[in-house]
Amino acid sequence: MYITAGPERLKLSDMTEGDVSGIISMTKENMAHVIKATWGLEWSANFEKKYLDMLVSTGAVKSIYDDNKLAGYLWFEERKGKNDIFINSMQLKKEYQGRGIGTQILKWLEVFALDRKRQYLSLSVQVNNQRAVTFYQGFGFGEVYRGQGSIYMSKKINRDATYTSVSTVEFAPITLCTTVNSFSTV
Repeated sequence: MYITAGPERLKLSDMTEGDVSGIISMTKENMAHVIKATWGLEWSANFEKKYLDMLVSTGAVKSIYDDNKLAGYLWFEERKGKNDIFINSMQLKKEYQGRGIGTQILKWLEVFALDRKRQYLSLSVQVNNQRAVTFYQGFGFGEVYRGQGSIYMSKKINRDATYTSVSTVEFAPITLCTTVNSFSTV
């Protein structure tokens, strides 16, 4: 499936084992300083292993490609007992940020959530990651609460507004993200 942001047409596909090192590298580049400032944690080999273990065992990960180049990823999950899709992480390489791609990814996720009978998107963002906070607020997320250096945010999805605003998103059949990634982290 593809998303379009301005002149760019990017492909969303299930994460493969070959994507993992690029995803970890991108996350470290984007988030190491935020993690350090928020919780005083260094991006160590142990931290990286824990992140990777969670990445491949929790929810679904969509890799975002510009031709054959990894541009970003979206990691999310359907939470049992909740009426939402929780965004664990959405990362874009720096050269893809600020170009409308994140907005189009969230529009795709809204439609996916509605097709799965979910009414909300939710996430947790570090309180000192002001650029991300502003981005999510601009997309309609509101603060639910703060704690432990994070802001928990949620957005009620408006079915009518969502389905009329996704003209730049092309869909494959929505049978996606129903299994956990199956490769090993060893």
